[in-house]
Amino acid sequence: MARSGPLGLYLGGCARVRGTGAGTAETSFYPVVSEALNAVGSALRPKVFPLLRRARRPPCRAARRRYARARRHLRRA
Repeated sequence: MARSGPLGLYLGGCARVRGTGAGTAETSFYPVVSEALNAVGSALRPKVFPLLRRARRPPCRAARRRYARARRHLRRA
């Protein structure tokens, strides 16, 4: 039974990846998830698209301070 829509895209893509036998744990399915989310996003107004892998940016100052405090606290323990 063929499925259509985002769910069908996702399940079909998962079957293709698993069928190759060469897929790794999680990252092999990122393109499949992206396709399904693109299908959902294209139906929305305004249209949206997924961005699964963002560029790594340094955290904001507040986050750096919290991280530094937590590290100091762990060193004392």
